[in-house]
Amino acid sequence: MKRFYIRWEERNKQERLELLRKFIKPLYENKELNLFLANAMELVKSIDEKIYYLQYCRKLIAQTVRKPDEAHFRAFRDEYELYFLEIEQEQEVHNSLKWVDAELQYLQFLKSENQGKVDEQHRQISTAEKDWLTTPELLVWLGISKATLHRKMAQGLPKTKIGRGVRFVPEEVKAWIASQNN
Repeated sequence: MKRFYIRWEERNKQERLELLRKFIKPLYENKELNLFLANAMELVKSIDEKIYYLQYCRKLIAQTVRKPDEAHFRAFRDEYELYFLEIEQEQEVHNSLKWVDAELQYLQFLKSENQGKVDEQHRQISTAEKDWLTTPELLVWLGISKATLHRKMAQGLPKTKIGRGVRFVPEEVKAWIASQNN
Protein backbone atom coordinates (compact mmCIF):
# COMPACT_ATOMS: atom_id res chain seq x y z
CA MET A 1 0.00 0.00 0.00
CA LYS A 2 2.93 2.32 0.66
CA ARG A 3 3.95 2.03 -3.01
CA PHE A 4 0.43 3.04 -3.96
CA TYR A 5 0.56 6.18 -1.78
CA ILE A 6 3.87 7.28 -3.26
CA ARG A 7 2.76 6.66 -6.83
CA TRP A 8 -0.62 8.36 -6.22
CA GLU A 9 0.98 11.65 -5.25
CA GLU A 10 3.20 11.65 -8.34
CA ARG A 11 0.39 11.15 -10.87
CA ASN A 12 -2.23 13.26 -12.63
CA LYS A 13 -5.92 12.36 -12.77
CA GLN A 14 -5.71 10.08 -15.82
CA GLU A 15 -2.61 8.29 -14.55
CA ARG A 16 -4.34 7.75 -11.21
CA LEU A 17 -7.11 5.84 -12.97
CA GLU A 18 -4.52 3.47 -14.43
CA LEU A 19 -2.90 3.12 -11.01
CA LEU A 20 -6.25 2.21 -9.46
CA ARG A 21 -6.81 -0.36 -12.21
CA LYS A 22 -3.42 -1.98 -11.59
CA PHE A 23 -4.03 -2.29 -7.86
CA ILE A 24 -7.72 -3.30 -7.98
CA LYS A 25 -7.64 -5.94 -10.73
CA PRO A 26 -5.66 -8.59 -8.82
CA LEU A 27 -7.67 -8.20 -5.59
CA TYR A 28 -10.61 -10.49 -4.89
CA GLU A 29 -13.86 -8.89 -3.79
CA ASN A 30 -13.51 -9.08 -0.04
CA LYS A 31 -12.48 -7.02 2.94
CA GLU A 32 -8.98 -6.60 1.47
CA LEU A 33 -10.42 -4.80 -1.56
CA ASN A 34 -12.77 -2.75 0.63
CA LEU A 35 -9.87 -1.72 2.87
CA PHE A 36 -7.79 -0.76 -0.16
CA LEU A 37 -10.65 1.38 -1.51
CA ALA A 38 -11.19 3.08 1.86
CA ASN A 39 -7.47 3.87 2.20
CA ALA A 40 -7.22 5.07 -1.40
CA MET A 41 -10.18 7.41 -0.95
CA GLU A 42 -8.50 8.98 2.09
CA LEU A 43 -5.93 10.36 -0.37
CA VAL A 44 -8.61 12.19 -2.33
CA LYS A 45 -9.47 15.64 -1.03
CA SER A 46 -12.71 16.78 -2.68
CA ILE A 47 -16.07 15.07 -2.70
CA ASP A 48 -16.34 15.46 -6.48
CA GLU A 49 -12.99 13.72 -7.00
CA LYS A 50 -13.98 10.91 -4.62
CA ILE A 51 -17.18 10.39 -6.60
CA TYR A 52 -15.18 10.39 -9.85
CA TYR A 53 -12.67 7.78 -8.64
CA LEU A 54 -15.30 5.64 -6.90
CA GLN A 55 -17.41 5.52 -10.07
CA TYR A 56 -14.34 4.29 -11.93
CA CYS A 57 -13.60 1.73 -9.19
CA ARG A 58 -17.20 0.52 -9.33
CA LYS A 59 -16.88 0.00 -13.08
CA LEU A 60 -13.59 -1.89 -12.60
CA ILE A 61 -14.98 -4.15 -9.89
CA ALA A 62 -18.10 -4.98 -11.90
CA GLN A 63 -16.20 -5.65 -15.15
CA THR A 64 -13.10 -7.43 -13.88
CA VAL A 65 -13.16 -11.19 -14.19
CA ARG A 66 -11.17 -12.55 -11.30
CA LYS A 67 -9.91 -16.01 -12.03
CA PRO A 68 -6.52 -17.65 -11.73
CA ASP A 69 -4.23 -18.57 -14.59
CA GLU A 70 -5.65 -21.74 -16.18
CA ALA A 71 -2.41 -23.77 -16.04
CA HIS A 72 -1.78 -22.72 -12.44
CA PHE A 73 -5.37 -23.59 -11.53
CA ARG A 74 -5.04 -27.11 -13.01
CA ALA A 75 -1.79 -27.70 -11.12
CA PHE A 76 -3.23 -26.54 -7.78
CA ARG A 77 -6.93 -27.28 -8.27
CA ASP A 78 -7.57 -28.66 -4.76
CA GLU A 79 -5.92 -25.66 -3.08
CA TYR A 80 -7.86 -23.23 -5.26
CA GLU A 81 -11.18 -24.93 -4.59
CA LEU A 82 -10.53 -24.88 -0.85
CA TYR A 83 -9.55 -21.21 -1.04
CA PHE A 84 -12.68 -20.32 -3.04
CA LEU A 85 -14.87 -22.08 -0.46
CA GLU A 86 -13.17 -20.14 2.33
CA ILE A 87 -13.63 -16.74 0.73
CA GLU A 88 -17.15 -17.31 -0.63
CA GLN A 89 -18.83 -16.33 2.64
CA GLU A 90 -16.43 -13.45 3.17
CA GLN A 91 -17.28 -12.12 -0.29
CA GLU A 92 -20.98 -12.11 0.58
CA VAL A 93 -20.33 -10.12 3.76
CA HIS A 94 -17.72 -7.80 2.25
CA ASN A 95 -19.32 -7.10 -1.11
CA SER A 96 -17.16 -4.42 -2.71
CA LEU A 97 -19.86 -3.16 -5.07
CA LYS A 98 -22.20 -2.63 -2.12
CA TRP A 99 -19.41 -0.81 -0.28
CA VAL A 100 -18.76 1.49 -3.25
CA ASP A 101 -22.49 2.12 -3.73
CA ALA A 102 -22.92 3.03 -0.07
CA GLU A 103 -19.91 5.34 -0.20
CA LEU A 104 -21.19 7.02 -3.38
CA GLN A 105 -24.63 7.47 -1.86
CA TYR A 106 -23.11 9.09 1.22
CA LEU A 107 -20.89 11.38 -0.87
CA GLN A 108 -23.87 12.43 -2.99
CA PHE A 109 -25.71 13.28 0.23
CA LEU A 110 -22.76 15.35 1.47
CA LYS A 111 -22.53 17.10 -1.87
CA SER A 112 -26.20 18.03 -1.76
CA GLU A 113 -25.78 19.43 1.75
CA ASN A 114 -24.47 22.99 1.47
CA GLN A 115 -22.73 22.43 -1.87
CA GLY A 116 -20.46 19.73 -0.46
CA LYS A 117 -19.70 21.29 2.92
CA VAL A 118 -20.35 18.94 5.77
CA ASP A 119 -22.63 20.40 8.42
CA GLU A 120 -21.22 20.36 11.91
CA GLN A 121 -24.01 18.03 13.07
CA HIS A 122 -23.19 15.48 10.33
CA ARG A 123 -19.46 15.44 10.95
CA GLN A 124 -19.64 15.25 14.72
CA ILE A 125 -19.09 11.82 16.16
CA SER A 126 -20.79 11.01 19.40
CA THR A 127 -17.78 10.51 21.61
CA ALA A 128 -19.93 9.79 24.63
CA GLU A 129 -20.69 6.37 23.16
CA LYS A 130 -17.09 5.53 22.23
CA ASP A 131 -14.08 4.80 24.40
CA TRP A 132 -11.75 5.40 21.45
CA LEU A 133 -11.76 6.68 17.88
CA THR A 134 -10.06 5.30 14.79
CA THR A 135 -7.92 7.57 12.62
CA PRO A 136 -10.69 8.23 10.02
CA GLU A 137 -13.19 8.97 12.80
CA LEU A 138 -10.77 11.40 14.45
CA LEU A 139 -10.15 13.14 11.13
CA VAL A 140 -13.89 13.68 10.69
CA TRP A 141 -14.43 14.64 14.32
CA LEU A 142 -11.68 17.27 14.29
CA GLY A 143 -12.27 18.27 10.67
CA ILE A 144 -8.57 18.05 9.82
CA SER A 145 -6.49 16.43 7.09
CA LYS A 146 -4.34 13.35 7.53
CA ALA A 147 -1.20 15.49 7.21
CA THR A 148 -2.40 17.78 10.01
CA LEU A 149 -3.14 14.76 12.19
CA HIS A 150 0.37 13.38 11.62
CA ARG A 151 1.83 16.77 12.52
CA LYS A 152 -0.24 16.90 15.72
CA MET A 153 0.82 13.34 16.59
CA ALA A 154 4.46 14.41 16.18
CA GLN A 155 3.71 17.32 18.54
CA GLY A 156 2.46 14.88 21.19
CA LEU A 157 -1.22 14.19 20.49
CA PRO A 158 -2.04 11.21 22.76
CA LYS A 159 -2.59 7.94 20.92
CA THR A 160 -2.62 4.22 21.56
CA LYS A 161 -1.07 1.79 19.07
CA ILE A 162 -3.11 -1.38 18.58
CA GLY A 163 -1.44 -3.77 16.15
CA ARG A 164 -0.76 -1.74 13.01
CA GLY A 165 -3.52 0.74 13.83
CA VAL A 166 -3.73 3.76 16.07
CA ARG A 167 -6.64 4.63 18.38
CA PHE A 168 -7.44 7.86 20.18
CA VAL A 169 -9.26 8.38 23.49
CA PRO A 170 -11.60 11.37 22.93
CA GLU A 171 -11.15 12.79 26.45
CA GLU A 172 -7.35 12.68 26.11
CA VAL A 173 -7.53 14.37 22.70
CA LYS A 174 -9.81 17.13 24.08
CA ALA A 175 -7.48 17.70 27.03
CA TRP A 176 -4.42 17.82 24.77
CA ILE A 177 -6.07 20.31 22.40
CA ALA A 178 -7.12 22.49 25.35
CA SER A 179 -3.53 22.43 26.66
CA GLN A 180 -2.21 23.47 23.23
CA ASN A 181 -4.60 26.42 23.08
CA ASN A 182 -3.33 27.83 26.40
